[in-house]
Amino acid sequence: MGTIKYFGAAIILIGFFYFIFIRAINTKNYKRKSLFVFIAGLVVTLMFVCGMGYDIYKGYFKILKQDIKYFSFLIVSILYMIVIPLIYFILGNSRKQKFQNNFKKITSIPTIKDKNEFVYIILKSNNSFYLKKMAIKDEIFYQGIIIKFGRKEYFHDEVVKQFILENKLDIVSYRYIGKAIKKNKVDNVYYCYRVLLNDIPTCLNNYELIDAYKLLSTNLHEDDKKILFTSVVNEDFNIEL
Repeated sequence: MGTIKYFGAAIILIGFFYFIFIRAINTKNYKRKSLFVFIAGLVVTLMFVCGMGYDIYKGYFKILKQDIKYFSFLIVSILYMIVIPLIYFILGNSRKQKFQNNFKKITSIPTIKDKNEFVYIILKSNNSFYLKKMAIKDEIFYQGIIIKFGRKEYFHDEVVKQFILENKLDIVSYRYIGKAIKKNKVDNVYYCYRVLLNDIPTCLNNYELIDAYKLLSTNLHEDDKKILFTSVVNEDFNIEL
């Protein structure tokens, strides 16, 4: 009766380990699952073998080996290690799965992490915008300040603070006013900030002060136009470009 209890305990405890481990495996490929389960089972079995090795070293094994209960956990571990991977392998074989299925190259599907992030800074002085002046193919365009949001940066307002400090801007305040998203295979996300200037900065080159009433006639790219016009009439916006 004691032997049955030992083997029953081994079946329940080791079985619970396999239950947790199998649920944690994130693959629908049964052949790969069988491999992972076999490796886990091998590790567990080796742990019991090492324990037996310790008993041999200490001289306990000569006494303990006479009782089958001593081998209960090792025997159950070996059975689990063989039977469960074999079941998954047979299932995978019946579905004609291959070990390398999940390793083939697939087209990347955009997720929340698959995006380019930027900080879009709008400099304002009273009722005028202080915009960056750019020449593209002999044509002048104006835009806000676009700064790539680095992978190692966690807070976009830190990028704004850094820009203000580096350019020694004399400001009244700055604040987050909204977000703009340009949908594509990989989205471009712009976190928009308005910086109110106390004085017009002299250290920024190729910038020009544009009155808000003249913004409509100013040469802007479509994305910049939508962001700047939205910032005039709305705050806390979330728009798609």
